Amino acid sequence: MSNTFETFTVYPTLGDETWDQVALKCYGAERFANVLMRANPAYGDVVFFDSRMVLIVPQLASAAPVAAMPWNVTYRYA
Repeated sequence: MSNTFETFTVYPTLGDETWDQVALKCYGAERFANVLMRANPAYGDVVFFDSRMVLIVPQLASAAPVAAMPWNVTYRYA
């Protein structure tokens, strides 16, 4: 897997922040902490960040719309 990102921003950490806290601030969900970890392998052993450590924050690819499942479709009968 390549760590080359077409679009990214940088994020200066606050003292004692964790991966999931940064993911929540940057992406709106903690589940994207793994994206940040893969983009910043030099900090892989860090649990609590010091102030002003600079992380690369890749832009997430937009998800394709998911088709409605047959059991979630409302049918109207005449």
